[in-house]
Amino acid sequence: MKKMTLLAAIVLALMACNKSKDDALPKGLTPCLESKIKDFKKDNYSVSVLTTFNNGERVYKFRTKEMCGTGDIVNENCEVVCCGGKCISPRTNCPGLDLSEWEVIWEK
Repeated sequence: MKKMTLLAAIVLALMACNKSKDDALPKGLTPCLESKIKDFKKDNYSVSVLTTFNNGERVYKFRTKEMCGTGDIVNENCEVVCCGGKCISPRTNCPGLDLSEWEVIWEK
């Protein structure tokens, strides 16, 4: 009986520790961003979600495998701030956006 209990405890501990980076999201995301990222993770073309600041506002970029680039860059309220790639968007200019300062918050 002790061996079974010990085995069950080990299995449960391994399952708890085996949470992949694919499941982990940073704390403090708005509900719309959490939902958007969860939906994005299901997409076969998704690669990563990155974040940085643009004119003092935290923004997010959703990178895909598609050739046309990254698509729209959104703020914490999921509002389009500007276009971060070769996408069709009225907001193609991202003033103050430094492409070298992106931080990955989710990656496949």
